[in-house]
Amino acid sequence: MKKKNRKPKKVVVSKSIPVVVLIDHHHIINRQDGGKATEKNLLLTKRVRHEGWHATFGHKTLKQAIALLQRIDRAKEAQIEN
Repeated sequence: MKKKNRKPKKVVVSKSIPVVVLIDHHHIINRQDGGKATEKNLLLTKRVRHEGWHATFGHKTLKQAIALLQRIDRAKEAQIEN
């Protein structure tokens, strides 16, 4: 992950408490799979959420992550039935 994509952005939580939130660019189609750094392929997200996605799903796309969760759900259901 390139650190140049991590830009601090000030977000006002209340009128008196400014908070700095770190924002990342998440590639919808991963760069490894040919995803470009275009507006259509980038999603601005809080760094903590971006890191959480990759910690949980690695470099999977949303469709791949959903398929993985569905497989886990089916395996769990089969385990409960047996």
